Amino acid sequence: MIDLQGILMSGAGMATNMPSYGLPSIVFVFVETIHWYAQSVRSGARTYFESTPNDRQAEMYQALESFAPSGFAERYRYGSENWNDPEKMKELDRWIDESDVACVSWLAGLQRRNRSVFWPRYA
Repeated sequence: MIDLQGILMSGAGMATNMPSYGLPSIVFVFVETIHWYAQSVRSGARTYFESTPNDRQAEMYQALESFAPSGFAERYRYGSENWNDPEKMKELDRWIDESDVACVSWLAGLQRRNRSVFWPRYA
């Protein structure tokens, strides 16, 4: 999935000045969730939230509301609202660790079910 994220993020149409990078919402939620989890696992969720612009966080929350399994959007909002609180971030870091398998499963299914959006040349 990291390879797919890299391919999607390196496209000629990438608009880094837009909260969603100019990607379709379903593709944006895929690439940003990988970014959220990867950065959180490497250095803690606080690092992700303090370095992600507020407009991108708002876009991500909406995308999670639309496409993610129950609980993901709520946890994302929790991190967005509490990133300054080390104790609350420890709780979020634990949740991220515990939900990693579920997240990978969801993202894999999202990509499979929406193949024509992710791989339009091969649809």
